[in-house]
Amino acid sequence: MAEPDWVDVGSVDELRTSSLQQVTARKTKIALSYRDDEFCAVSNACNHVGGPLGEGTLDGEFVVCPWPCSITQMDPSDQLDRVYEAFVHWADVILVATPIRWGAASSLYYKMVERMNCIQNQETIANRHLLKNKVAAFLITGGQDNVQGVAGQLLGFFAEVGCQFPQFPFIAHSRGWSAEDMENNVRYVQRSKALREGAEALVVRAVDMARLLVAGHVPERRLPRGGRKAHELDVKAQT
Repeated sequence: MAEPDWVDVGSVDELRTSSLQQVTARKTKIALSYRDDEFCAVSNACNHVGGPLGEGTLDGEFVVCPWPCSITQMDPSDQLDRVYEAFVHWADVILVATPIRWGAASSLYYKMVERMNCIQNQETIANRHLLKNKVAAFLITGGQDNVQGVAGQLLGFFAEVGCQFPQFPFIAHSRGWSAEDMENNVRYVQRSKALREGAEALVVRAVDMARLLVAGHVPERRLPRGGRKAHELDVKAQT
């Protein structure tokens, strides 16, 4: 077994004088925290816009980035920062449910993905994959038409931020043009055995796909800037 390759970043006595600081191990910048007689280390780059975490503050068990962040500052009370953190740090399967409103997904869905623009920016600008090996699936309910259009928009966005999909990645319900009674529509969805079984099967497919990714059964390959659009091609103009 090869010997551990240790890097000396400073003495313990010096490092524990600051609750949070930036240290460099060769060419890698690290945010080093000290709390309750314990050191912890994370990447120095914030997952939102790449801010220097080592120059931020320590709030309990959380490192707070010093740069302004649209994730929390758009509306600190709407709890969408927790959704973002769950997507990036904890979730293996992302299951999104939305009704159709005037041929589109709900306003809450668009509010959520507006915050996720930071994830897309990290892909296109820094080539950092925040949603690596994550599976997304969708439930579309309560609308009348445009199921395929809404599903396509959901699939397109989550594909651009790096998610994978199970076979048949969405289920949908529509009662048709005559169903303008939302109260009955909600009751129908709640009581439908077919929809419940369809949702359960969708979750199983998504979890099965996630297990393959997490276990490493899908080979990893270098990604050439996924999600990049409107980029100047590296070709010479013909004269």
